[in-house]
Formats: sequence, C-alpha cells, structure tokens
Amino acid sequence: MSIRTLALASFSLGLLTLCPLPDLDAEGGPGPVAPRPPAAPVPNPAAPNPAGPNQALALRLFDEAVRWVAKGASGITQVRDFTVALDAKFDLDGTRHEGPMRLWLQLPDLYRQEMTMSNSMTTKVMNRGNLYVKDAAGQFRHMNRTPDGATSIKQVQDDMERLSDLTTFLTLEGLKGPGVIFEYEGEKSPSGSYARPDGGTWAKIVRKAAGRPNIYFWLAHTKDAQGLMHATFPGVVRVDGDPTSNIPTEDFLLQDWREAPAGQPRPYLFPRKILAFQIRPGQQPLNFLTAIVTDLKINTGIDPTRFEAR
Repeated sequence: MSIRTLALASFSLGLLTLCPLPDLDAEGGPGPVAPRPPAAPVPNPAAPNPAGPNQALALRLFDEAVRWVAKGASGITQVRDFTVALDAKFDLDGTRHEGPMRLWLQLPDLYRQEMTMSNSMTTKVMNRGNLYVKDAAGQFRHMNRTPDGATSIKQVQDDMERLSDLTTFLTLEGLKGPGVIFEYEGEKSPSGSYARPDGGTWAKIVRKAAGRPNIYFWLAHTKDAQGLMHATFPGVVRVDGDPTSNIPTEDFLLQDWREAPAGQPRPYLFPRKILAFQIRPGQQPLNFLTAIVTDLKINTGIDPTRFEAR
C-alpha cells in the first residue's frame, strides 16, 4: 500500500511527554516518548568515508530479513500488483468496517475494494483518478461528478497509498536503493502487542533516505554458536509522521508469518495477522486496523476487468 504517497510517508515523531504512545524501546511496556531530534542528514554516497559498523550490521540484517521472507531467494525488487483477502476491522477517517474484505491494487493507479458487512457488499473502483462506488441499488456512481466526490476520492487515494506501503513492508527489497542507508539501533524488548511472541528481543534498524520519512524495523533474529545475530521476520514497522503537516506516525505489527494456503504455493511468506496504529501528538494511539489475512498474492497479474465499474 510509496508507503506514504503504500503512504505506509515518513515523518518525525517530535511527541511531547503528554502523548502516551507505545515505546518500543522500553523494557517495561508503553510509556511516554521524548521529542525525537531532527533526523541526521543522509550521507553523500560518493563521500570517501566508509559506512560505520552499525550501518554494515543493519544492512546485513535487512538483507537477511529479505531472504527470510522470500524463502531464501533474493526478494521482490518491484511490486507491480497486489491482491489480498482478509477479515478486517477497520476504523479510520470516518470509514468503519468489520467483516470480509478483498483488495486489488495494480500500480500506479488501479484499485478495487470489496467489503462485505451484514450480507451486503460495498464496492469501490479507482481507475486512473476516476472513482466509482456501487450504491444500494447495485449501480455504480461516478463519484467525480458528485458534491462529495473530492472527499471520497481522497479517502480512497489514502487507502491506495497505505496498501502500497504495506506491500513494500511485506517484500522489503524495494526499500533499498541509491542514497538509502540503514543503521542498527540495538536489541529492544517492548511489551504488550509489540512484544516478540517467543519472549526474545527485536533487532531494531532504521532506514533513512533523503527527502523521505524514516522507517524503523524491529526484526526477529537468532544467534549462531559464535553469538552472531541473524535476522528473520519483521515484527514491527514504524513510519515516522510529520505533526506539522498533520501526518500521523503509523505502526504496522506483522504477526504469525506463514506459508500460503495448502495447494497455493507462493515464493514468499506473509503474516497471518496485521495490526495497524496511528499515533498523533497528545492523543492515545488509534488501532485503526486489525486484520486476519487469508490469502495474499504479489505480481501474479490481475484481470483488467476488475478495475471496470461492473
């Protein structure tokens, strides 16, 4: 679901101690977070100074997580299309839903959403900037021509960005590139929903790129006989927000990674459960999404009629 523009846009917390948000670095669970200092400038890749040891470790751990998700392969470098089926509880920006949901995204500008609630299905189709919504009579309305069309279009565009960001989090490889650096920030033991399921620590790394928000990854890991750390799955992903632009920080908790359904092999693993939180200064964290993923497909191709208003 770019993550911020998948969405997923990154920002700087800068939250006051008045804002009780989950402190993923604290051993004792949620607590206040001190204001975050401005992000350090991204080094010029052409500069002669080599990356420090924490950058080399962070990149190695990130690459190991890529390979773990891709079942030992090199990973998906670019997501072209994405399909997901899930049971979801969603509450954000005036949109509330609880029940089965199916989403189709073909980048950059094709999207279909089907939500079923109380035996009634709501369908939205975004096709190159044109939004169509099926009404109670089963007819599609062209929302661009309605008085509230701009608001509806903005909501769907936000959904598309968030989904685009999520695809990037689930594949990881596409987050690498020129001018991107990764830094290792140590082992962390948050509690509550953010805790590692087996009680172990997370390896925390941060991705930095010029002009983009920081993205933080809490990676599960093992250690070999020499005590060397090796990353496995990403358990928590945080995309920094920008309070000055009213963009919240968003946390994605990716839980219960597993194979695709029997008889439907995929070249990657995916999380069975996804929790998502929005965090704004002075407010309690908002759990805007709880989803049980029943299937997920990446780069398998989508029938173009999915993006027609029918």
